[in-house]
Amino acid sequence: MMLQEVVLPRSIFSHYLDQSEHGMVEECALEADAVVLAGPQGPAFVRRLRANGWDGNVFFDRTMYKHPGREIDRLAWIAMQRDACASRLLTQGRLVEWSEAPGYFETVVRGDLEFAASNGAISLLALDHRWLTRGSNQMIDVLGTHDAPVALVLVNSNDPLSIGGAISGLLALLRSHSNVSILRCDHGAIGALAFGAVHGSIGLRTGTRHLYPPGSGGFGSGKPNDRSVRLFSLDLLDWFTAATIAGWSASEVPITCSLPCCGNQELARFLDERRVDEANRHNRTVIGTLAGYILDAPSDMRRRLWAERCHQAIEYYDRLGSMHIKPKGQLKAWAMWF
Repeated sequence: MMLQEVVLPRSIFSHYLDQSEHGMVEECALEADAVVLAGPQGPAFVRRLRANGWDGNVFFDRTMYKHPGREIDRLAWIAMQRDACASRLLTQGRLVEWSEAPGYFETVVRGDLEFAASNGAISLLALDHRWLTRGSNQMIDVLGTHDAPVALVLVNSNDPLSIGGAISGLLALLRSHSNVSILRCDHGAIGALAFGAVHGSIGLRTGTRHLYPPGSGGFGSGKPNDRSVRLFSLDLLDWFTAATIAGWSASEVPITCSLPCCGNQELARFLDERRVDEANRHNRTVIGTLAGYILDAPSDMRRRLWAERCHQAIEYYDRLGSMHIKPKGQLKAWAMWF
């Protein structure tokens, strides 16, 4: 198979899947514009799907940013994506650690940007969150000089977009650069789409909604002994365990889902761990619906619609009262922008 010319909308949403989730590709593709597959085996897996007639849009994240210092054959990786009919080509992925040294950002990314330009690819960069909060001017200058499409993965042990200044830095980049994708992200990717990103990709698992720094473990949220499935709440714009949601029954926050995946049933039914596949379908559907709500709107309305949804979510948090569940910093930051 060879890469075909793929016509995609100006802005697209995709589900981001790691290697353990590749079996969900066809289902996820039905609820998004595309899917992003992580890991080196993605192209081979999709070639088998292509042989059976699947023609969905797909991107491949080689995730080499997880292995700084290790080298692969970059041209071979491009060829593997072409053979699997990737919708767009991505470089293998480079980690950009934080440094205050002058010129550091350009020194690290220049080679990847030039290689991408020479091969019709998008440069995939995993950025320490401080490039948004403290180094955005240097980053914007370099990316603007090269004027090449880039796909960003944000690196932090917790929620990179909740750190003060992160969203301001991201929006400054989006204002200055017309071809930015946000991959391996949480629902903040939809906010980025509202402000002009060309591609936002959301992970369905905690470990695929940003990148933990190399050698660092991530920090989960929720109750330490709560192993119930995590669900995305369209009302609160965040992820909560089924047990947590069940505890809202006495509040004014909805604990049902009206979308076709659930048909007004209570989300507490996912306390039954045998319903994990159904819970995955709920998450895919809700996230895809939210992304569609923004992307189906005229481009000049998307910012306001996103800010309104964030304001509504904050009001729901207020209704939780004494439960001490507070909105993340990124939700409050998004709500400030129109």
